[in-house]
Amino acid sequence: MLDLPENFGDTTFFAEAGGYVFAENTDFTHANFQTAVSRQFESATTVSAIYRFVPDRLLGFNMVEQEFGDAIEGNESLTSHIWSIHVEQELTAWLAMHVLGRYGLRDYDGVFKHRSTDLWTLGAHFAIELTADTELFLGYHFEVGNARNQRSIALNDDASYQTHYASIEIETKLSEKIKLAVDFDFEKNCYTTMNRLDEHFDNPEEIFLGGIELRYALSKESLVTLGLEHGNRQKRNEFIGFHNNNLWLGISHNF
Repeated sequence: MLDLPENFGDTTFFAEAGGYVFAENTDFTHANFQTAVSRQFESATTVSAIYRFVPDRLLGFNMVEQEFGDAIEGNESLTSHIWSIHVEQELTAWLAMHVLGRYGLRDYDGVFKHRSTDLWTLGAHFAIELTADTELFLGYHFEVGNARNQRSIALNDDASYQTHYASIEIETKLSEKIKLAVDFDFEKNCYTTMNRLDEHFDNPEEIFLGGIELRYALSKESLVTLGLEHGNRQKRNEFIGFHNNNLWLGISHNF
């Protein structure tokens, strides 16, 4: 993190590189990059502009049956570009609000290129100080994604959607250097295609995520995290959902 001289005001630049390494299914390993600039005002308001880039992320093997001809099948991967604006405001001594808007591009590769999507998001978060050592975080996002290739309709594979996302997290301070966070997230993806031949038609997807994370402060600049997350994803037409468990160990350092 780099602070500019005083004549620039309270302006901060931030850059971060990270990623996920999969021990068993190594093809799913991917990186992500983020950069941001933020400005803090005397009114306890912070405005930030953030860009996030995730290149060549593999989602897995996928197949889409066709009414006529061969099915579309192969590995599904994408590259994401997300630009967002964030406004954070302290409302009271124990309550803070964070609103955001973002625009993004999801560019799919290969045989699933027709799924490439433009997206828009609006969201709001609240941080509530319950005690001197415990905070409660609540959040909600609404997102719209539109497939930009008309071939998605002809191929009966229109992934255009509307998403409702809600989250709750409790963070508590266990000691001077250790914090514990427990969170629960719910996401519902409602596909907007009106094509009855499309498998997305009237087939919403629900995702449940629950996680726990320990955060250990090595210093003011360095943080170690250890976390465990369980997820469940299921569409209306599926008898059995997809379950996923993630365990991670990470370290971050601000320069």
